[in-house]
Amino acid sequence: MAGLLRRAGAPHRVKGWFSDVLIEREGQLYRPAFYDPIRLGQEIAEEMARGAGFFREANLVVVDRVTRAYMEAAISALIDNGFNLLPE
Repeated sequence: MAGLLRRAGAPHRVKGWFSDVLIEREGQLYRPAFYDPIRLGQEIAEEMARGAGFFREANLVVVDRVTRAYMEAAISALIDNGFNLLPE
């Protein structure tokens, strides 16, 4: 994991989301958007209530809890399984 988490503030566990992190991999920068399932459901419901008709979040990663440990585990799993995030 060393070198992958380029910058990270304190995860917003209370808010259930976090996107203030950059991952550096093979010369590219990636910004995942971490959500817990409850917060993601709320975000989707709000978009649908606004009449958007769809929900999209670039580089969406859903984790059980939005903590550094869960985010690092998710990033490791992404690396092991093709790392399909979009670069900045």
